[in-house]
Amino acid sequence: MADIRVAARVFVVGALLAMTIGACGGSSSGPQPHSWTFLGPAPVFDSLSGTPIRFSGRIDVAVPDPSNHNVMYVGGSGGGDTAGSGVWKTTNWEDANPTWQPLTDKLPSLSIFGKSLALGGGVLYGAAQGPNGGILRSTDGGMSWEYLAQVLFANALFGAIAVNPADPDLVYAAVGGNTVHGLFRSSDGGVNWVNITEHSIGLGAASDVVIDPDAPAVIYTGVVNGTPESGATHGGIYKSTDGGDSWTRMSLPAVEGFEIGSFIALRMAPFHPDYVYAAVFGSQNSAQSPQLQRFRTADAGANWRRLTLPEALPPNFCSQTEATPAQDFRYWHVVLGVSPADPNLIYANACEPNFVMSTDGGGTWTHLSRDVDDVVNVFFDDSDNLVLVGDRGIHSNSDPPSMPFASKQGNLGNFLIHTLALDPLNPSIIDAVSQDQLSGIQYTGSMTWNYLPAGEEVGRFRINPTNDSQVYVWGYGRNEVSGPTPTPKPANQTFLDRSGDKGQTWTDQTDGLNQEDFANRDDQEPYNAFILDPANPAHLVLGGQHVWQATDIGPGQPLTWNEIGTAPSPGSQITAIAVAGTAAQTIYVATEDGRVFVTSDGAATWADISPQPDFTGATTTAIVVDPNNPSQVFINTVIIPANPWELDGSGPPLSGRIWMTTSSGVSWTNIDAGLPSNFRVYSLAADFTAATPRLFAGTDRGVFWSADLGTHWTTLNSGLPNVMVNDLELLPDSGILAAGTFGRGVWRTVIPGH
Repeated sequence: MADIRVAARVFVVGALLAMTIGACGGSSSGPQPHSWTFLGPAPVFDSLSGTPIRFSGRIDVAVPDPSNHNVMYVGGSGGGDTAGSGVWKTTNWEDANPTWQPLTDKLPSLSIFGKSLALGGGVLYGAAQGPNGGILRSTDGGMSWEYLAQVLFANALFGAIAVNPADPDLVYAAVGGNTVHGLFRSSDGGVNWVNITEHSIGLGAASDVVIDPDAPAVIYTGVVNGTPESGATHGGIYKSTDGGDSWTRMSLPAVEGFEIGSFIALRMAPFHPDYVYAAVFGSQNSAQSPQLQRFRTADAGANWRRLTLPEALPPNFCSQTEATPAQDFRYWHVVLGVSPADPNLIYANACEPNFVMSTDGGGTWTHLSRDVDDVVNVFFDDSDNLVLVGDRGIHSNSDPPSMPFASKQGNLGNFLIHTLALDPLNPSIIDAVSQDQLSGIQYTGSMTWNYLPAGEEVGRFRINPTNDSQVYVWGYGRNEVSGPTPTPKPANQTFLDRSGDKGQTWTDQTDGLNQEDFANRDDQEPYNAFILDPANPAHLVLGGQHVWQATDIGPGQPLTWNEIGTAPSPGSQITAIAVAGTAAQTIYVATEDGRVFVTSDGAATWADISPQPDFTGATTTAIVVDPNNPSQVFINTVIIPANPWELDGSGPPLSGRIWMTTSSGVSWTNIDAGLPSNFRVYSLAADFTAATPRLFAGTDRGVFWSADLGTHWTTLNSGLPNVMVNDLELLPDSGILAAGTFGRGVWRTVIPGH
């Protein structure tokens, strides 16, 4: 077996906790120069529904402290990617609204995916995904941390971490990703690691690991995504009885047309370790054709049986037949839990939003409350209450069949922000789009935000800078099955709504839009292509396959949309758009097929000005035009793998992240060399009030800025967690810069020079 040993070690001490508590406590104040202020949400308050409830962002894992019923730790990610909210702790878990403290804001990575948080023998471990990944270890309840194995796990993905209950220095990590993968073991508290994935298994990823608490030498792991050359056909569930020195492949019942694919989740009954459950995704699993099977052993792996697939009640987001009930295709949403009181009492999910339980070990299923959407997993606190975690936070229930779920958000500030819009006339107003919140959210000066009666979980708000009563939202609508939006949007269509009262009431403004010209799908990139003309904010411009324009002539007068010119890349959706000059005849667009175009005649003709040669395959998410010189343009691009757990032998595809042209695209200069090479760039803003434009880049780990057109880049992270920054919006007159982070909500600062 491969022997990889790394002794890289960082010790994070002292005032880390005090620093991060200050970031989330009290009421927000005005932005201070060079220092970021946390604005929330912490949490969002649903005042639109009949039963008000508090929601937060995604939580992946909940770990109770067995020595104190009031202590609970949680960790969050962005759902299998590099985003996340880090580790949080409450010391009053049993209160109706616990007080949470972020523990890891200043560690190199905040991405805690799956079951990558564990407590054993008083030692708390976390596995933080790359970039800048590593192993977290704390012996004082998160007050201070060691950050370990940074070289080995710099770009790793983690599915789980598990601690030997008899020896807290003996730790196992299930690791995926292209640079390093397999089941790893450390016998010295996480400092050095050995890959114990047996050669005969193949060099696949390990997606989960569980340990028998009564016999800690007994371990189960799931191995997936091996390459054909390394034994992909040997993927499956493996058991070791000697702590991982040797392995036996479990024999699962054959299912016609089903082969092990991208992910295996495991769960062992807490007080009956002979009972092990597995959720296995198939090799052909996809959103269009979900492939998920569940299995159980009640005799420590000697025999396994296939569980019944629960049916999904309508309405749901999948198609289903009597032969194949609809299941959730998302490995990052695989619910699997076993009650501490009964090894036959288990919890799972069918197609979203169906959450189910079985009292007979998976033979029959009962549907539970659908009040909480997008369940990620379930755990149990030390009072054996069910703890449900998901994309809208953490909830608990002492009797799931008969009791409603209770919100346990407290002040959790862990939202996954896609986009935001600052009110230029009122710094106390921010509208934002947040993953899985099913409606827009609004900041009005308090860290407790509120839902807006418009918007969705993908899209973008725009606020008129000369009349902030006029607000617009562009996005993707679907039939809602629950959530705060009182009026569902049309199924599978793009929408554009307008408000004349700062977002309190809305009207549909899609007259003239041809839905066939738009993406009509539930991802963010196409909805970045929506702007208000800087020279005339009553002039609205958005991108489908063509460019569409409308003029707002006043309250009560509907917008009428007109398609102009030709499609820059027929059949390809526009992902970013910008207008240059007062006549609005010069328009820059980027398209999904990885190209950039410009027109100077109002879209009658287009010139392909894509940067070469390293631009192919990149998605442009922002185009920023110098208002003083429309020939000077900046763009940022990003390449994100469809499934980061797929093993293709490559590293992070990062080349060509920020580009500049001073010739309207005739030639381009790549200006990101000064940024860390392993960071993607998701957002871009520019301050053109200085003689040399100042650039701001939102990356995998915080914000960087440059005062010399990219020759040098400097971190702008004072007070800001090391978190993915999905969106940046700058108000140049005041110098206010806001960051929408994918894991730690919205932050605000004043840029250097203001």
